[in-house]
Amino acid sequence: MTPGATVAAMPEGRTVVVVVVDHDGGAMTLSCLRALAATEWSGRLRVVVVDNASQRPLDPAEVAASGAELVPAGANLGFAGGVNLGLRHAGVGRPGGPELVALVNNDAFVTPGWLGPLVAALDADPAVGAAQPKLLFEPLFAPVVVEATPVPQGRGPALGVRVEGPAGSVYGPGFDAIRPGEWWTTAPAATLFVPAAGGPGTGKGPTAAADDAPAAAGARVTLTVTGAAGGGPVRVAGGPVPGAGPGPVAVEVALPDERVSVVQNAGNELTAGLRARDRGAREPDDGRHDGAGDVWGWCGGVVLLRAAYLADAGWMDERLFLYWEDVDLSWRGLRRGWRYRYEPASVVRHRHGASMGALHPRFDVLDQRNRLVVLARHAGARPAARAWARLAAEAAWFAWRDLRMPGPDGRRSLRRTGVRLRALAGAVPLAVRRPAGSPGR
Repeated sequence: MTPGATVAAMPEGRTVVVVVVDHDGGAMTLSCLRALAATEWSGRLRVVVVDNASQRPLDPAEVAASGAELVPAGANLGFAGGVNLGLRHAGVGRPGGPELVALVNNDAFVTPGWLGPLVAALDADPAVGAAQPKLLFEPLFAPVVVEATPVPQGRGPALGVRVEGPAGSVYGPGFDAIRPGEWWTTAPAATLFVPAAGGPGTGKGPTAAADDAPAAAGARVTLTVTGAAGGGPVRVAGGPVPGAGPGPVAVEVALPDERVSVVQNAGNELTAGLRARDRGAREPDDGRHDGAGDVWGWCGGVVLLRAAYLADAGWMDERLFLYWEDVDLSWRGLRRGWRYRYEPASVVRHRHGASMGALHPRFDVLDQRNRLVVLARHAGARPAARAWARLAAEAAWFAWRDLRMPGPDGRRSLRRTGVRLRALAGAVPLAVRRPAGSPGR
């Protein structure tokens, strides 16, 4: 079926399949399933959990108690392969199979009314292949304002102060990750969002992790700040930081009583530099993303897909394994005339990055490799060639820099160079091949 074709109205009692991919998610995955079980839906909600060869598998009895079906993969197929296995198990694409299928990350926790607005979006327009909710970071946060004077930093952005907040902190749009784990302010004033207790999914909430210790109202937290050389005074939460300078300084601040939700994703967007990013990421949920509308692409964290869209655009590319598979499938659908809808009436909270688990050391390689592959497939020869050349140049530049300038511990690390070289080498065979695991084109 092509976008825009007339479809018969679907009855309210129809089945919606939900695919959840698990790899050692444990209690977090069970919390995800319990939230799904509380979904308000007049039809049947069929939840399929794909176990991607977990070393600590879920208890089948606990999965069954949530009303879900457990499907062992036998090997770690990655997110893309796990999703495709779940689709096959549920009969998606077969005669009489489900017409709607949702993907829900095992670190996402739906609200009871999440499904209805997404179904309504697909019912309203047969050219819409996917509808996604407003994704919020899991906890509520206390906002802490950091003020510093940005100073020029060579080829990079101007830097004000590096801040290390408590685990789970979200660095607002006034911060930039210059290097992994190094969040520097790039504006005269920027907001650090510190996890706070008592909100949905935190502290006393139903999805709290046992090792989380969010700050209660009126609590004090310790931040580590490092000022840029020549950057001038630094203020945190309205108070000066004595001795702020090139070396790290610990500062204790009182959290404000204010509590806010923070947006993680309001649809995917493509930048002028051909980077896919989360629309609205790290912005407070203050109403600026409360309007429904079309978006460039959908986020695989939580999305409702039309089976006809999957039949036309294809399934996820299993060779990508993890990251950019939703961008690739979004782009394939766009080229065939499909549209995607953002529906903020549907709200889901997401413990962002928690499902990555043991794959964390591979994040940078997979992220950069898959970006090259997707650009080679969809962006055109010249833009793709520029992206490949830029990554190669970055590898050479980091090698030169790291060999000349050892780290604080005196060691010379070529990690960043190695990441880029492995990404380039891994992208070559994937870029020239048709997506794997895709029935059809």
